[in-house]
Amino acid sequence: MATPTSAGYSIYDAYVDFLQDDDADGFHHRFAVNFDADTSHFSADVYARLYLSYQGGAYYHYYTTATFTIDGSASDDDYEVTTTLTSGYPTGYYDVAIDLYEAGSHQLVASSDAYHDTDLATLPLEDLAHESGGAPGVSLFTGIVLFDDLDYDGYFHRFALDIDVDMPGQSRTVYARIDVRVPHGAWLHEHTTAGFLVDGVGPHDIMRVHSFWESGYPPGRYDFRVGVYDASTHALIAENGPSSLTLTGVPLEDAISDHHINPTPAPLPAPGHGHTVSHGHGGSAASGVWALLALSMGLLVRIRRGR
Repeated sequence: MATPTSAGYSIYDAYVDFLQDDDADGFHHRFAVNFDADTSHFSADVYARLYLSYQGGAYYHYYTTATFTIDGSASDDDYEVTTTLTSGYPTGYYDVAIDLYEAGSHQLVASSDAYHDTDLATLPLEDLAHESGGAPGVSLFTGIVLFDDLDYDGYFHRFALDIDVDMPGQSRTVYARIDVRVPHGAWLHEHTTAGFLVDGVGPHDIMRVHSFWESGYPPGRYDFRVGVYDASTHALIAENGPSSLTLTGVPLEDAISDHHINPTPAPLPAPGHGHTVSHGHGGSAASGVWALLALSMGLLVRIRRGR
C-alpha cells in the first residue's frame, strides 16, 4: 500500500460479505469485498489493488481488478471482489485495504483501509486448509514489503520478504531458499536463510529477509520463488512461486538505477491463482466515451446520493 498522490477521487464506502464457513466456527474462507469509488470528474476508468493484513501485521497484495468505469458520485457503479482463501491464511482476524488507480496513468489516486473504514477491520477468516476436513499439513505464506524508491518512478531497490510457515501441531527447524527472475527468464539464486524454528501456526515465527539491491538489477517487474526445507534432512517442505500474486511482477531496480526516473511502470500483472482465487465485477454500465456522448445529447439522467 501507498499514500494517494492525486486529488479528485475517493472510496466513498466499502464493506465485506461473509459467504462460506464449512466448519461453522465463525471463520470464513470465502468472502466478498464491495466498494464504491467516486470521482470529481464526469467519469473515469480505474482499477484497484486489494490487500489483506493478518492480525494487525503488514498488508499484502492478493488481487488486482480489471479496469472498470466510475461515474462521478453515482451509487450504482460499485465493484465487488469475491475471494476464496485456499492456503497460507491461518485462522484469525484480518483487515482489508483497497488502493484505487487511474487506468491510463497507473497513478494511485485513493485508498481505504481498516483505519478509515471499520467495515474493513477484524474480519474472521481462514483458508481451506484450516476448515474442518481441509487439506492437512504444511502451509506457506509469503509477502513482500517495498521500502525505498528514491526517484519516485514506481521501482524500489530496498524491500523485505516475509516467510510464514504453518505446521499445525508441529515444531521444526527449517531454512528457506529464495530465487528471483525477470518474468519468464531463468531463475537466479538470491539468498538462503539460516535455520529458523517453525512452531505450530500463527505469525509469531515469521522470518523476515531484508534485501538491498546495490547493482546488477535493471528496472523491471521481478518474480520470486521461495522454497522451505527441513534443516536436518534438506527435504523440500513447501514452495511458493509466481502462481502466488505476492511473488509476481514486483517492481524493483538496483540502487544505481534508483537515481534516474524511468518510464511509467508497465501495467500490473493480471491476477492469477495461488493462495487465493478471486474474481470481481461492477463499475458503470456505460463506458466513458458513451457516457460523454449521452451527456452531449442531453439524454443522461444522473442519480446522486446525498452527502
